[in-house]
Amino acid sequence: MASEKKKNYWIDSGKFALLERLSVLVFGVGTFILLVRTLSTEAYGSWMLFISLATLLETARNGFFKNPLIRFINVNQDTDIKELQGSSLLMNILFSVSIALILALAAEPIAMAWQSPSLISLIYVFVPTCVILAFYFHLDYIQRANGQFFGPFLGYFVKNGSLFLAVAVHFLFKIELPIIWLAYYYLLGAFLGTITSFICARSTYSFSLSAKKAIWLQLFHYGKYTLGTNLSAVLLRNIDVWMIGWYLNPASVAIYNVAIRVANLFEVPSMALASILFPEAVKRAEKEGTKAMKQLYEKSVAVILIFTVPFVIGVLLFSEEIVMLLAGSAYSESAIILNITMLYGLLVPFNKQMGVVLDAVGKAKSNMLFVMRNALINVILNAIYIPIWGLKGAALATLSTMVIVLLINQVYLQRNYSISLKDLFMHYFGYHKKLIAKVQSKLLS
Repeated sequence: MASEKKKNYWIDSGKFALLERLSVLVFGVGTFILLVRTLSTEAYGSWMLFISLATLLETARNGFFKNPLIRFINVNQDTDIKELQGSSLLMNILFSVSIALILALAAEPIAMAWQSPSLISLIYVFVPTCVILAFYFHLDYIQRANGQFFGPFLGYFVKNGSLFLAVAVHFLFKIELPIIWLAYYYLLGAFLGTITSFICARSTYSFSLSAKKAIWLQLFHYGKYTLGTNLSAVLLRNIDVWMIGWYLNPASVAIYNVAIRVANLFEVPSMALASILFPEAVKRAEKEGTKAMKQLYEKSVAVILIFTVPFVIGVLLFSEEIVMLLAGSAYSESAIILNITMLYGLLVPFNKQMGVVLDAVGKAKSNMLFVMRNALINVILNAIYIPIWGLKGAALATLSTMVIVLLINQVYLQRNYSISLKDLFMHYFGYHKKLIAKVQSKLLS
């Protein structure tokens, strides 16, 4: 009975987590295809710089609130769940208001640094959006902590689908699309997504605003490390884009972003598995200790590679055709960048799942330090490579960073958790054989 229940957890949660990532992917790629045909190269580059800022804040919020809340709801039986939720919500609101004020004050310097005046108005519109998202993400975290993934899927579907639908209307009816309107549509999507999440979370959510010092300190002391981890991760992920904006211009950001958009497709299985692995890993770590982490890490990375390897090979073979299909001839320079980004895409699952394992066993501080190290390496390499090789240099810097980090991380995992690349690839080839056998049996039946 227990094994059947566990199997159902992975099937049900995996289904909705994958649907969530697929919806993010479809709407993201769809919006991208329409925008590169609607906006000028400079305007699209400015929008991508804005999105990178929004992503930075979302990642910071997830680090500071998501993982601590999920962890303590699942392992801390002595704390009142209502007070835990209320404390996290109040902290989230205060965080959002503070960030909104900082953004409003820093809008002009940011725009000047990236040579993009239109960023000023985009950031001003994002100020209320930031506050609304505090409620959206809090409701999302509560559902995930309780093993419910349908609500988060629906919330993301509505939030991202609203922006896509608005852009599609402009494209189909040839209505002019000022870049500021995109910020308003982004705001509308956040509001509609919050309403959707509120409806879905009613059975698990207890509305309250709690300021109990002990709970605040508990959340803060764990969250400060996952916040540092996530901020370093988003720095690692976006430093190439930001430094291109600094050294080059928004038009170069647009060309580079086309390659990144396609490369991000390989993260769908990785993100989906990570979202359901963390709550389960926390429970396994509490019951079985660190020995459970070897199996979770090796098998999860092996499963992700089953999906990503064929995809990467296909993109490498047809990179020019893919860029022409998705973005058109104006972005033909993106093809060589795409080839490089696909190579380091194969390495992302190894490093990402390591972070999940470390957070699950309570080593959030170690994870933060590792990711900060990775970000520092990437900053240094980008500062060296971009002035020499331009856009190609940014991609090569990230590829070099990923290779260096993979080698260092595997030494750590081997020493502390007996995690072996040999065992990991044995799982990979084992799953590969099973998948081929299953496909053959289906075809022959």
